[in-house]
Amino acid sequence: MLNEFQKYTASPEFQELLHRYEKSREENIPCFMEIDDIIDIAEYYHSIDAFEDAEAAADYCQKLYPEDDSAVLFKARMALIDYGDYKKAEELYDALPEKNDSIELAYVYGEILVCKNRVEEAEKYLKEKYEEVKHCYEEYQIRKDDAVDSYDDEDEEDFSDMRDSLNHFPLDVAMMYCDHGLPDYAEQWLLLSPEEVDEMEFEYWETWGRIYHMQERFKEAIIAWNKALDIDAYSFSVWIHLCDAQYQEGLITDAIQSAEFAQAISVDDPQPNMFLGALHLENNNPKRGVEEFLKTIEKSGYDVAVMIRVGIAFYELGYIQAARNMMEMIKKPFEDMDMMSECPPIVQEIIDKCNNNASNQNENN
Repeated sequence: MLNEFQKYTASPEFQELLHRYEKSREENIPCFMEIDDIIDIAEYYHSIDAFEDAEAAADYCQKLYPEDDSAVLFKARMALIDYGDYKKAEELYDALPEKNDSIELAYVYGEILVCKNRVEEAEKYLKEKYEEVKHCYEEYQIRKDDAVDSYDDEDEEDFSDMRDSLNHFPLDVAMMYCDHGLPDYAEQWLLLSPEEVDEMEFEYWETWGRIYHMQERFKEAIIAWNKALDIDAYSFSVWIHLCDAQYQEGLITDAIQSAEFAQAISVDDPQPNMFLGALHLENNNPKRGVEEFLKTIEKSGYDVAVMIRVGIAFYELGYIQAARNMMEMIKKPFEDMDMMSECPPIVQEIIDKCNNNASNQNENN
């Protein structure tokens, strides 16, 4: 199931805008578009991990509309989320000529404070902004009730926008706190969010799943992940998280099934194979477990970080010889190139643990 933004970016309307934009960039000719359209293009690029293209679109928007803060806020969010560079985000924020009362600006400033470990200050600021939004909504509601006859379509649109802002505010803040590993703060905000906001229902349950998972409340996480899957049964990340929660609860058969669903959705991703390797070893099926771990390594392009994870998994599951062989395989290229200082320390640590384990077994025998 596609979310609303995915549906929009798949529409002929958006594809025509994207084609116009890309053609203008290729031919180096001006392409005058609305601010929201260019930001949508930047968001689209970001959604497919084309970060350079996303930044280029935001730069172009800023060039066309230097007085508008949309592009600057987009780049600030990228600095925070994708690059973990709060200093860059703060520079962008501070460079804004005027600090208006937009909710988007409030999110960015609140997140900058969180990144600077000023969480309580961020909480105070965001709560004040939320109360302002509530107050504005209540005023709109009174105006609407008092002016039924004179209430036109434009007023209704303003009221709808304000209602959406109020409904989305707690969920957006909760997701931000989840991004920064602060589930307790996220939980308090999500308790303020109305579940019935249809267009955000998937994100609502997904965020509960993230909160419970980080809090190691895995039974509750399983319920939340399943509710998210009731809405979007093709969410790869949710199937992976559900698999992990089931594994943590000892539900090995269920976890294997979830990993297999994730694998069917994204056959080239190594994560399901990583889980399946550990799960089959845990389920006393070493042949299948080793096969899945080898597929994990192959799909990752023999990525050292993935190979280390496989080696650690072998060790923690008691497959000592397999763990040692994996770590020796990782270590050998570093030795051959006389670059052992570049070899991750965990590699030698696991080798030493395997050797100590073997020595202890020999002594006991």
